[in-house]
Amino acid sequence: MISETDKKSEVETKKFVFPTSHLINFSLINRLTKLYGEEYAVMKKALWYIIFSLPIRTELVDVGDVHTDCRFHVAFPLPSGGGKKNLIVVILKIAEKMKLNASVPTSLHPEQLVGKVIREKGKKQIFYDKIKGHFADDVLIIDEATELMRSRDPTYRESRKYVNVALDTFHSNKIYKKPVDIPRNEALIYFPSCNIELFLQPFIFNEEVVLIGTLRRFLIIYMPINMNNLEERFSNRIDSKGTKEEDEKIIEQLSSLLNGMGMRFSSLMMTSSPVQFYFTDDSKNRLKKLHMELVKQGLNHSKKGMNFTIMTGFSLQDTLAKMSCIQAASRLRNEVKVEDVEYAYVDLAEFLQCTLDFIEQKIYGNLDYGVSLNGFNEEDIKCLNWLVGQGALTPDDSKVSINAFIQYIMRVFTLTESGATYRYNKMKENGWIDSKKIGQYDSRVWAKFETIKTNKSNNISLGEFTMEEYSEIVNKIKP
Repeated sequence: MISETDKKSEVETKKFVFPTSHLINFSLINRLTKLYGEEYAVMKKALWYIIFSLPIRTELVDVGDVHTDCRFHVAFPLPSGGGKKNLIVVILKIAEKMKLNASVPTSLHPEQLVGKVIREKGKKQIFYDKIKGHFADDVLIIDEATELMRSRDPTYRESRKYVNVALDTFHSNKIYKKPVDIPRNEALIYFPSCNIELFLQPFIFNEEVVLIGTLRRFLIIYMPINMNNLEERFSNRIDSKGTKEEDEKIIEQLSSLLNGMGMRFSSLMMTSSPVQFYFTDDSKNRLKKLHMELVKQGLNHSKKGMNFTIMTGFSLQDTLAKMSCIQAASRLRNEVKVEDVEYAYVDLAEFLQCTLDFIEQKIYGNLDYGVSLNGFNEEDIKCLNWLVGQGALTPDDSKVSINAFIQYIMRVFTLTESGATYRYNKMKENGWIDSKKIGQYDSRVWAKFETIKTNKSNNISLGEFTMEEYSEIVNKIKP
């Protein structure tokens, strides 16, 4: 059943038109992906930013107190057969042609990501071989990231913590690893400069991966794949006029352009300004204005989207600034103009909507650290959601017996029957559920959501999100 919130987000998403003419050489990247269908438009736009961030990924962006780099990190939730291979291949081929190190590790053990120090004994002294992990690559693609994001295993938890560090701003993201038997001066120390891209299945994820920051550091390009036009897609693949030779020429053209962009950008830095990027006063004012439009977009999306936006408001400003710089650099400028900020805003508004839709539909929990849930924990929420899924919202609608609910509590909490009965009684005592006897042997239980007291402190409003700014800028972009 689609909730009112889901319906609202679907309607909002349909207002976005995904223009691409402002993205330099987008047609070349579009051709390489071999992906057909409207829902792939936003994914290919994200791919453009990944590709065009590569030659300048370690350049720093400083605007007032905004301090970030130009690395562009994206998570693509795609089902099997949803086209992830196409996106990965484009990134790998262009990176290879640019002579960048790109890796797709099969193991996500912390040591594979971080590296290690090997202690070796020579004839007269001890040597320490410091081997960096995949974080030292230029591009790190995590192909099967679902387990990394979902698992409660301590190994994966540690890997997520290291990913959090690696994604901090370049030169503020020091990786430090020192086994106990290694001298401090022989520790493995470096600053990851890689773009990290995640590909994961669109499962339901625990809110922990957002609250502790891992998934929060990525733009999540979530667009459900439409399976109604498969025949058209199959036909497009057959009707395509492209050849492998033409693809190789496109890759060569793009890599030459990107390498030239990197060299040109470096020369601009040496001759024009001591600061990597320069924002004009007008572009700063536009950045402030359009950032608030993004914040309004998040606060008006849904309750969960509002909580997510409160957590990510500052990083959203960082992302708008870095995307503006990528736009400027693609035009061989380190001066960021108003048009660069506007182009970046249009794209980020689309990326944000995809992210908010994913947060709303695929993240378990309310992202409020339990504040508005009046003491619920994850297992409580799962039990209450199960009642909702069973239609048990009123005494008349419920078909769930007390015994059936207690049995479900036993499975969720891993409790004995007496322990589950105690938990059931606490839920009833707290006013989260109610129940009644029916005759001598039957009973009914239902969720009482109208009695839950919500915390009002997060009801922040900056006005409605109208999409006027988005529409006006899109109208200025040449088709």
